[in-house]
Amino acid sequence: MLLQATETAQSWEKRAQQLQQKYGKVDLAEHQRVQDKLAKVEDELAQLRRDNETSNQELVAQVEKVCLVWQMMCTLRLIPPANESVLMSIT
Repeated sequence: MLLQATETAQSWEKRAQQLQQKYGKVDLAEHQRVQDKLAKVEDELAQLRRDNETSNQELVAQVEKVCLVWQMMCTLRLIPPANESVLMSIT
């Protein structure tokens, strides 16, 4: 979705440039429509980036919790020492 929003913004910018080159002037109504669409897409992109950052933070927190539990289980020898290398490969 993030890539799609970026591509949409770029395509509208390219379209505006094509129209300007073709006609030598800017249709103000078309320009406003494109500007409005660009603003909307940029807002969507910003929201997606915020959502992505929030999701990343939540994921990191969950992984940290799993690592702590795993370490505790290893310390208490609830997990055989041979399996401790699994933890090291994900941290």
